[in-house]
Amino acid sequence: MGYVGKHWRGEHSLGTAFWINNVVVGILYYLIAHFVFVPAIEEMYGAGNKIATFWAFVALIVVGLTLTIWMAVGLWASAIVYKQHAAQLDRSGIWGTAAQIIAVLTALWALVYANRLIDLLWDI
Repeated sequence: MGYVGKHWRGEHSLGTAFWINNVVVGILYYLIAHFVFVPAIEEMYGAGNKIATFWAFVALIVVGLTLTIWMAVGLWASAIVYKQHAAQLDRSGIWGTAAQIIAVLTALWALVYANRLIDLLWDI
């Protein structure tokens, strides 16, 4: 669990937690989901394979929510560490607070996205 666990526990720098584990990983997931999985799901649906389509959508939702929870929790934890370190140095922890706001917005976005996908499931 090395890298994944370190992010989860906030052991990465705030910059790594934000730029690599949230921005880069989030963009990669989005690109893979929309340019690989969604076309495959559409093809399954077009072929009349509703059971496979359903389970592919479920997998997409579960992976997306799991990844987003990991991203948000790790960013939040790194922000806490950052703010504690900033306080010890008598500096502002504004970047930590900003990161925590982004973590909350990321989690909210994931819920909206999952809800949209769940709505699509009802059409299958």
